[in-house]
Amino acid sequence: MIKLFYLSAISILFCTSLSYAQTGGPLRLSDLPDAVKNNPEWRSALHRIEEARGRLVQAGRLANPTIEFEGTHNSAFREGSLGVAFSQAFPVTARLSLEKAVSEREVQMAEAELRDAYRKLLLEAQTVALEYLAITQQIALQVQRRAISEELATFIATAAAAGELPQLDEKQARLEAASAGLQIHQLEAVANRSLAQLRRLLGREPNVELTVDDQLAEPVVGLNSPTGAEAANRPDYQATVLAADAAETEIALEQAKRRDDVTVGVFVEGERAEDAPEGLENDTFGGIRISIPLPIWNKNEGAIQEKRSKAMRLREEASALSSSIRSAAAIARADMETNQKLFTEINEQLLPLAQQQVTDLESAYRSGQGNLQAVLRAREQRIQIESARLDALRDFHLARIRLAAAAPSSTISVPSIHSRP
Repeated sequence: MIKLFYLSAISILFCTSLSYAQTGGPLRLSDLPDAVKNNPEWRSALHRIEEARGRLVQAGRLANPTIEFEGTHNSAFREGSLGVAFSQAFPVTARLSLEKAVSEREVQMAEAELRDAYRKLLLEAQTVALEYLAITQQIALQVQRRAISEELATFIATAAAAGELPQLDEKQARLEAASAGLQIHQLEAVANRSLAQLRRLLGREPNVELTVDDQLAEPVVGLNSPTGAEAANRPDYQATVLAADAAETEIALEQAKRRDDVTVGVFVEGERAEDAPEGLENDTFGGIRISIPLPIWNKNEGAIQEKRSKAMRLREEASALSSSIRSAAAIARADMETNQKLFTEINEQLLPLAQQQVTDLESAYRSGQGNLQAVLRAREQRIQIESARLDALRDFHLARIRLAAAAPSSTISVPSIHSRP
């Protein structure tokens, strides 16, 4: 009974953790680095490292030895011989150690490529989540617009009943509220598409509920200017450098292949022959065999030239990628600074002026000294300015995650296949 109780408890905990992995409650931006590890494509890519490690285990091994049997006899089956030979091929160069070194580089390349796949997946998930949060803020802005328009329509209806305001103004205010409602529905459709895309990136089923509950902080630029050292932390740059190192090792490997393996063997042979006039006699022979290939026709020049060109190409690609990384980081940082300035200007200057204009015109209209069209135009301008402020906030954070992905401050770490979620 005690064992049954423990098994039941473990089953409940397992099912609960599995359910949490699918639902997990409200998602925050800080949860994404772990949440994206449930992506099925990412989890399947973890096996690439084990594939490369398997090739490493196989690399640098001697060829299997051979054993040979030979027998002869004459037509009368009175005379004949029987022999057995054992031979083994040995490299006369460092070919086996070079093959091992190339495979070690391939394992490191597989790990770097996996880290780069994780970096791209995380960037995509963060981008979708940030855009979703920005859309929800736009929806909240339109909800506020609709509520204010409905409140104004109610006020106009009361004033129109008392003969203080024209009844047509009420219809105009209702139309303004309906327009805000239409905008809400359109934005909600975009938000739902973003959630569907985020579910796919996080490896969640389409029918599983997903909510993103977070706030976009006000923009602050406090990062140092990008330098060339940041390229060293990019997994794709690391993979390119490792590929270049492997290509240079492959040059030495192809040079070593110019000399084929030397085969050394031992043999024992027994012979039965007639030696007149004594008759049939048995003799036993033993010896060694050495086979040395001569590098006359094939000196592997083409393969050596190929690996040299490959190494030069990869070195140049690594240099170009380093320059591209610095450029992308500089562009992202410039976007951050631009959007921070725009956000600050809108937040501290334009938005207060627009809000004050709306307040003054509404007060004048409610007191019968203004017209509704001026109020609606002022409101529309305030909404546009508020929307521009939200766009600047969104673009700042999008540039921030692009900078973090373009020039990581440290080497990205990912779990091994044995620690998958």
